[in-house]
Amino acid sequence: MTDDLSGVDPGRLTRVVRRAVGDPEAAVGAWSYERLSWAAINPSTVALYRVFGTAQTGSGQDEVPWVVVLKIVGDVDFTDHPLDQDYMHNPQDWNYWRREALVFESGLLDEWSGPIRPVRTLGVEHVDDSHAWIWLEAVEGARPRTPWTRLEFVEAAYHLGGLAARWAPEHLSRADHPWLAERWSRGWLRSIRAIGLDHALEHDGCWAHPLLAGIVPEGSQSRLRSLMADADRLLDVLESLPVTLAHHDPQQSNMFRTAVDETTVIDWGFCGLAAVGVDLGLFVAGNLNNWAVDPSQAKEHDDAATTAYLRGLADFGWKGDEASVLFARAAAGALVVGSWCGLQASVLCEHEGPDLGDDASKWPYDLAAKQQISLEAAMTGWAAAFTYILDLGDAARTLGRRLAGDR
Repeated sequence: MTDDLSGVDPGRLTRVVRRAVGDPEAAVGAWSYERLSWAAINPSTVALYRVFGTAQTGSGQDEVPWVVVLKIVGDVDFTDHPLDQDYMHNPQDWNYWRREALVFESGLLDEWSGPIRPVRTLGVEHVDDSHAWIWLEAVEGARPRTPWTRLEFVEAAYHLGGLAARWAPEHLSRADHPWLAERWSRGWLRSIRAIGLDHALEHDGCWAHPLLAGIVPEGSQSRLRSLMADADRLLDVLESLPVTLAHHDPQQSNMFRTAVDETTVIDWGFCGLAAVGVDLGLFVAGNLNNWAVDPSQAKEHDDAATTAYLRGLADFGWKGDEASVLFARAAAGALVVGSWCGLQASVLCEHEGPDLGDDASKWPYDLAAKQQISLEAAMTGWAAAFTYILDLGDAARTLGRRLAGDR
């Protein structure tokens, strides 16, 4: 899609701005835009813009500023690539490119009152058969974020528990929402294995890379291989548990603490059904892998988030089995984020594999630059997070055996 938004239809922009400022008669004045930089991991996000300007109120007495976000999503041609199947083309693919537009358009996210608040949509346009434009409120002005305090992480985990408690399966109709993701973790793992994880499981040379050797603890490759050997069994147990509505990517970069009793969440492209506790595991492990939480504080983060999530479940009326939540947390965190760590090791290795882009192997340098620390410190922290995620895998296998034995 074009980097030039100057030709946007004035009527289209007026409708969006009127919703943004809450004035059905506002007139758009001068406006501009800038392309936002973001971690472009998901190819279905074609472009992301911050669009801003002024508007004249309907009364003509005042000029008010406005800012919105335009997210352009699209299908991608993966012909002759491992991601061509079961990845993003069809409604049940775990990364279905059109899902977020359909989620917002359906009104599904308007059906609850909190404590998780979905980002407000200002309009959805299906531009053609392979692109959609999603106009969104600019949470916190779509400006650079400040790090969260420990209390903010705890409150967000509590709100995730509240979300899980409020959404029982009877609230969701697969007939009405056939694009809801199901068996999302299984689909994720299938794709990650195809594009490089399996290489890292078998090739010792991946772990001998100068950025990993002597930093990643000995035996990590073997532990990851063992976890992935048990993946199908763990997923079978996970998929047998009671489900709720899941975001599937609730790391801090997608969450905003907008009020004492509210967390606003963006990026609903993975929205679907999953066991209670899955979002907790992805919250814990995702925040460690991307350094939203210092990996040296992994256990403290996990303990505090888990306690808060369980409290949120209870306070909002959930009465299920706590052991199943702890299992879902450990299994999802280990399988999804652990497999991602394995893929990160794989892309550092000079082997023939699927094309993941020219910048894929630069992630250690990007991490160091983002955290403003040395490359060695960045990799030491990454290794600490990876080790804790493998610990979650050990816990998942133990808990999974107990759950399977109870059935």
